[in-house]
Amino acid sequence: MSVKLAGLLKRLARLEKLMAEIAERERLADCICNVAGSKWGPTIVYKSSAFASDAEYFEAKMNQTCPVHGFRDLGCILSIRFITPGRSYERCRVDDVLDEYHARRSQYYRAIENASQEA
Repeated sequence: MSVKLAGLLKRLARLEKLMAEIAERERLADCICNVAGSKWGPTIVYKSSAFASDAEYFEAKMNQTCPVHGFRDLGCILSIRFITPGRSYERCRVDDVLDEYHARRSQYYRAIENASQEA
């Protein structure tokens, strides 16, 4: 192989790598996941019957699909519980929605792990 051809192949490989990186950045620009270091900050969920609308709000966020990943990762979830002094914590609808979200999230990441092991 000539030196010119080897140099051309190196430049072509660098160009292909650069184009792949640009395509990946453009694809990730549409991502709506809320992973660590994201511009959105933590997802805050209030656990109290006084904030019943928060369950619907969280469920709506949870059910959105990320155009890049399919599953929308909400990242760090800050769960705040309000308990009246002298009373014990009562499970509310937000707890069920959070449980469902965590089950979906672990299923998604297990599927990714299995796919990467098969590749």
